Amino acid sequence: MDKVFIQDLNVETLIGLYPWEQQVKQPMVINLELGWDMRKAAATGDLQYTLNYAEVVERVHRFCREHQHILLESFSDDLARILIQQFNVPWLKLAVGKTTTITAARQVGIEIERSAGDYASK
Repeated sequence: MDKVFIQDLNVETLIGLYPWEQQVKQPMVINLELGWDMRKAAATGDLQYTLNYAEVVERVHRFCREHQHILLESFSDDLARILIQQFNVPWLKLAVGKTTTITAARQVGIEIERSAGDYASK
């Protein structure tokens, strides 16, 4: 499968268990791989058959501004669902890293993979 990737996207959002984390936006880094069939775009040269990564980035930023989560797991799953449904991608891999949680580490986080079928009945 072809993929569109977005690497090291810097975002800020309200996330965390502790009360101070729910008051102060924290920096995070997001890496995305989105499954996309690029053959029609390649054959026609037509932008309408591409996955517009600028729109994906804007949607990620809007999600971060509009939603608050306690866990990276729920943040990641909710973001994956929105991206799959809005952009009609069949599959994605999403890695989210918090950059200020563990001072001895550059970042800590999680990585998930989801497909459209994971959200078909939701």
